[in-house]
Amino acid sequence: MIGLAVVVAAAAYWWFSRPESDYVAEESGLYEVSVNSKLGFIDKSGTVVIQPIYDAGFPFNEGLAPVKVQGKWGYIDTHGTMVIQPQFDGAFLFFNRMAPVQLGLGSDARWGFIGKDGKYVINPQFTGVSYSRGGLAPVNVNGQWGFVDKTGAIIIKPHFDAVGLFSEGLAPVSQSRNWGYIDKSGNEVVKQQFEAAEPFSDGVALVRSSGKYGYIDRDGNFVINPQFDKGTSFGHGFAIVSIADKTGIVDKSGKFLLNPGQVEILTTYVGDGVFAARTADGRGYIDKTGAWVVSPSSVLENAEPMRGGIARARIAGENCYINSSGIVIWGTPRGKSVYTLEKERKESVAAAAAEASAAATVRTVITAQVAYSVTYPDQGYAPTLDTIGSGSVGPCVTPNSAHACLLDSALGCSGKIWCVKDDYKYSVVGIGAPQPTNYVITATPLNSDANSKSFCSTADGVVRVRPSPMAVPITSVAECSSWAPL
Repeated sequence: MIGLAVVVAAAAYWWFSRPESDYVAEESGLYEVSVNSKLGFIDKSGTVVIQPIYDAGFPFNEGLAPVKVQGKWGYIDTHGTMVIQPQFDGAFLFFNRMAPVQLGLGSDARWGFIGKDGKYVINPQFTGVSYSRGGLAPVNVNGQWGFVDKTGAIIIKPHFDAVGLFSEGLAPVSQSRNWGYIDKSGNEVVKQQFEAAEPFSDGVALVRSSGKYGYIDRDGNFVINPQFDKGTSFGHGFAIVSIADKTGIVDKSGKFLLNPGQVEILTTYVGDGVFAARTADGRGYIDKTGAWVVSPSSVLENAEPMRGGIARARIAGENCYINSSGIVIWGTPRGKSVYTLEKERKESVAAAAAEASAAATVRTVITAQVAYSVTYPDQGYAPTLDTIGSGSVGPCVTPNSAHACLLDSALGCSGKIWCVKDDYKYSVVGIGAPQPTNYVITATPLNSDANSKSFCSTADGVVRVRPSPMAVPITSVAECSSWAPL
């Protein structure tokens, strides 16, 4: 969302930790979604209300959203009606009933402003502009920045190297790399003395001095001394700060509401008072005290800011939206909570591990059968797991053809149809008498709810699989050979 505000080259217009809340669109109740590389909009329930038919677009603000169709930009209303026809080479959000638009491309590009009727309020003439805030909009003329009013009249002559937006009556400006603040008449209110400066918010402004960030009042006095490596503007009485790459939350007295390092905060947007955060357990959302609103989950591969109670996220490589209860409201799998998905993922990982272990154990039995047939050639293959293992004689002292001690006591158990090891049970059936010339190994899960795959093998040494449990051991080489090779 930060990038939506930047309608000029980054080198020409200064941004260093632009608070997303300054430029996130008003709460229209509509949210952008992309389907097959086309943009549409959903409501808070996840229902598509404007079909994904646009090549690109930005959020709604003041009832309109810029969208791109066949290379040109226009504006739609909340019903999806194109109220300003696509005609611009660039277009951004409405603020104060004005929107920046671009005509031409590259070095020929010029920016102006339109009203909500689509007519020019200020003709395209500037090489750079940004949003109108406080009745004044930044414009670039011949590489210098100044401010115009809604008629296009120059109110503050372009003579700054860089500027920020007006907020609470003041705007940050810079000449010769130092930053200070001017009022709407262009008078310097706070001397240009800082290395960086943000617009005012909640009565204070974020500035950088001697490499550290702190907060000043309207007189330029520090109310929170420079001590942070990074910071955001205040919103709702608090701000996100960083010390040695550890993020925390402070109030306007400088007191930590959330100490740095408790969690990693992933967003600078403070609008909802809910923050995307990450721990070793995964991503989730916290409030300003660090209490989890959506507990951390490894299924959240990405977690964007919470806007109006929902947030864009990514699960299994697919974009989706979740609500503040952690339920997927749009995208796959819609209707499931991240907690359910986390449980399913853990169960899936555990199942895959158990199945891999079972297949490996089958290979261990194959190796044991080969060793048995080489050691006792007159016996053929072992007819049972009991024969390959220690059977009922306890710890092996002298291995023999009756109990070869080639398997551990769990896998080479005595007198049972199945021998249990970990999450699977195993059986060996010798084929041919009196000396088996082949055999069938069967491995099937103990808990069919947790695992579903069964495995088998014969003297050909190929491990085979089927996607369902077995009630009884396989007794036929042909049946095992009909399963799919692993």
